[in-house]
Amino acid sequence: MKRMAGFVCASCVAALAACSSTVTVLGGSGAGGTGSSSAHTTSSVSPITADVSSAQSTSFASNVASTVNGTTGPTPASATISSSTATSGSGGSPAGGYAYLQVFSYGQQKNADAAFYPGPNASSCNVLVAAGSCQAYSCSKGPQPPQIDAGQVVAATNNGKVGMSFNGNLYPAGAMPFLKVSDAITFAVQGSASVPAFGANITLPPPTTLYYPKGVGAFKSSDPLTVAWMGDQGMQIFGIQSQAPGPSTVGVSCAWPAALQKTQIPATVMGQLPKGKAYYYAYSGDSQTKMVSGGWVAEIDAYTQDPEQGYVDIQ
Repeated sequence: MKRMAGFVCASCVAALAACSSTVTVLGGSGAGGTGSSSAHTTSSVSPITADVSSAQSTSFASNVASTVNGTTGPTPASATISSSTATSGSGGSPAGGYAYLQVFSYGQQKNADAAFYPGPNASSCNVLVAAGSCQAYSCSKGPQPPQIDAGQVVAATNNGKVGMSFNGNLYPAGAMPFLKVSDAITFAVQGSASVPAFGANITLPPPTTLYYPKGVGAFKSSDPLTVAWMGDQGMQIFGIQSQAPGPSTVGVSCAWPAALQKTQIPATVMGQLPKGKAYYYAYSGDSQTKMVSGGWVAEIDAYTQDPEQGYVDIQ
C-alpha cells in the first residue's frame, strides 16, 4: 500500500480492494515477466479491462498522435508518446517494483498522479487486521521510499490529455480540467531503463453520496460502524484516518461494491483506531486492477470524492 499525493490515503485501500477485482499477471518484454495469470474475483464486481501487453511499446512508437510535453490538448487523442522519445519497452530491473497511476476528481480539483517505486517491498504501510471488505492499517510518517523515473506518463480522455515528467524526486500531479464523470481514461507509461513501458484503461465513476455516518460527532471503536450511501456504480470506498501523534498513522479503509448501499465496518477493525480525533472520507472508485510486466506490478485507480467528510472523535 502506498499513500499518493492528491487525496487522503486513497491508496491505503489498494491492497484490500485488489481482491475485489481481477488481478492479471502478464509477462512483458522486460525481466521478470511470467506470462501466467491469476485472479481474486467476486461476482458483484466487474473486473477492469487493462491494455497491457508485451507489444505495448511497439504501439507507443508507431501509433503516434503527438509529442506530449506536460501540456493538455483540446482535441481527442489517445495516450501516445512520440516515436522520438519512446523506449523499446525492454526496461525493467530484475527486482521489479510497484507503479501507481491514478486520476482523482473532487469539485474543481481534477488531477492525474503517477509514482514508481523499485524493489519488492515498496511500501511504508502494514495491514494490522482485515475482516470482510475492511482493513486497519498503519503507515509510517517517516520518509517514503524513493521514486524512480519511468519516462513520460500520459493520461488521456476523448476531451484532452496531460503529460507528467519525473522531476528528479517525483512526478508532479498533472491537471485534468477537462475530466468528466464516466470518462474513459487511458494511461501510457513511456518506460525507462528501469521500468518497462505499458498502458492501461480505466473509467472515472460517478460520485456516490454518503448517507451515514453524516454529521456524527463520534465513533466508538468498540462497536461496528454502519456506513450507508446513495449511488450504485463502481466501488464505495470509506476510510477513517487517526490524527493521533506518533511515528505512524493508523487508519481504517473499506471498499465495497457500490450497489450494496449499506453495510458495517466490523468492530475488530474499528478497535485498531486509537482514541482521539480522526478524519473520515468517502469516494466512489473504479480501480484496483493490478498488472505485472517486466517484474513490475501496476495499480490503476480512478476516484471521485464525496463532499461529505470531516473530523470525528474516536471513543
